[in-house]
Amino acid sequence: MSGQFDTAMTMAMDAYKAGNKDECTSFCNQALTVDPKSANAKALKGSAVLLSFTLADAESEGAQAIEIWNSINDASSLSDEFKDIVIDAAFSFRSNWLSAAESHYNEFSSVSGAKDEYKRVKECYALFMENVASLSWIQSYPKFLQLTLGLVKEQIASLKEVTFAEYLISVNKDKGGEIGDLTKQIEEALAKLKKRRLIKWGIIIGAAAIFLIICAIRNNS
Repeated sequence: MSGQFDTAMTMAMDAYKAGNKDECTSFCNQALTVDPKSANAKALKGSAVLLSFTLADAESEGAQAIEIWNSINDASSLSDEFKDIVIDAAFSFRSNWLSAAESHYNEFSSVSGAKDEYKRVKECYALFMENVASLSWIQSYPKFLQLTLGLVKEQIASLKEVTFAEYLISVNKDKGGEIGDLTKQIEEALAKLKKRRLIKWGIIIGAAAIFLIICAIRNNS
C-alpha cells in the first residue's frame, strides 16, 4: 500500500484514539480516496461515526455506521485489530445510547408520551445490535460472542435487546471449538433469562387474577 494511504490511516487512528470524530472521518476519507475498497478504513470510519452523538441523532448515527460497515465487501482483508475496533464501538454506542435514554426518561417521565418514546428508543438500539450481528464477518468472531454472552447475562430491561443473540445461535450452533462453546453458553444464558421473565410475568398475572377475584367476591357480598 502507498505511503499516502498508510499516513492517512495512522492519522485517522490517532484521531480516533483522541475521540476526534470529524478528524478521524476526514483521514479515513483520504485513505479511501487512495484505496476505495479498504476494509480497515471503512471499519474505522464507521466506528468514528459513533464517537459522539446526541440522543436525538443516535438512531441516524447508528444507521450510518451500519451502512459503512455493510460496504465492506472483502472481509478477508479486515484485520482483527479493526474488527475489535468495530465491536468495541458498537457495544460502547449501545451502552451510551441506553444510558442517555434512561437519563432522559427519568427526567421527563411525567411528560406525556415519554414512556412511548423511551420504548421506541429501546427498540431502535435493539435493531442496531441486530444489524451489527448480521455483519457476516462478525458473526463468528469470538470477541463478539463473548460480549454478547455478557450482555445476555446482565438481565437487561427488554428481551428485545438480546434477540440478536438468537441470530448468532442459529448461525454458529453447529460449529465446534471455541465458537461452538461460546454459542452454547449464549444459548443457555438466553434460556435462563427467558425462564426468569416467564416466572416474573406468571407471578404478576397470577397476583392480578387473585386481586380481581377478591374484588369480585367483595362486590357480590
